[in-house]
Amino acid sequence: NVDPRLDYLQHLDYRLGQVIDAATAAGYVVMIACDNGSVGSGMGDTTEGGLNTPLIVVGQGVPARYSMRMVQATDIGPTIHALRYGSVTSTPDGVSFADEICWGFPAPAPRQFVTCTVYPGVGQPPVPGTVTRVVRDRVGFKLVDDAGAWAMFDLRVDPTEAVNLLAG
Repeated sequence: NVDPRLDYLQHLDYRLGQVIDAATAAGYVVMIACDNGSVGSGMGDTTEGGLNTPLIVVGQGVPARYSMRMVQATDIGPTIHALRYGSVTSTPDGVSFADEICWGFPAPAPRQFVTCTVYPGVGQPPVPGTVTRVVRDRVGFKLVDDAGAWAMFDLRVDPTEAVNLLAG
């Protein structure tokens, strides 16, 4: 009675290992990102379990370490540009994190917040009143606009988001 998901994960691990080995042997840096949450969370979940997902970066010269730096998907483009062309650029919504990957890049000012927008369904156009927006700051506060229903949480003392600071 082995869980079939375990077989899937073992196969995925094996195949990712093959891709990573081949790419790093050729001198590439590999980034693996997830956008759908962790255990108990999933598509459209705006709790920390749904938003705080891993970003794994491996390659020749990339130090093995753990970072708590706040990044979001829009930061990947400027980071790839920096690694490819050797110069750090940013976009209105993206900040390079190349300094976390390779030595020699200047560290940008730390990101003050990250944002997330959740639409009603895959392939469905957003309808007014159905979009959820989330802003999380460096300190640990999180503001959620769930289609007009506002909530705010202090994740430092309430990591499960049980107490809405805006509730009366």
